[in-house]
Amino acid sequence: MKTNKQLLIGVAIMSFAFSNISYGQAVTTRTITLEVDTELLNNQNAAQVCTFTASSNTTVLANDPSNAENFTIEANVGDIIEWQGIAKQPSNDIINIRMIFAESGPPIFRDPFRSGSRGNGQADKVRDTIIAVTGFEVFKYKIFFKVGDTGAMYQIDPKIKVGDN
Repeated sequence: MKTNKQLLIGVAIMSFAFSNISYGQAVTTRTITLEVDTELLNNQNAAQVCTFTASSNTTVLANDPSNAENFTIEANVGDIIEWQGIAKQPSNDIINIRMIFAESGPPIFRDPFRSGSRGNGQADKVRDTIIAVTGFEVFKYKIFFKVGDTGAMYQIDPKIKVGDN
């Protein structure tokens, strides 16, 4: 009887310890917003007529308003990155983030080729989880987006640097 009780207590302690290790770390969602000037956008100038902003919980390492490809953020392993698009005012165009594609560096996202998804009549967004650090290196990736559901696909190649918390 004592052995069964000790076994049950041991299992309970291990379960509690495991749950604290697994769920003790807070997940941070970092939202990256691509703002597109749809009046000026063409196949040659996406990086010049688009800008990025990041949620207040995100460190922006570089942000050049004249070239969106210089936009670089810092994040940590386990963070969720959500990319969304909006049109610059006064446009009512919907910006659909169609895909995030790993361009260079180590594979840091759970899915190196993540497609956008739509929810509740909203524009396409992409969400992915960071799974690896980049150290001191920056990781370059491609954001593919469309204005509305038809027409040309555009791309911008921003960067991310991932620490290990």
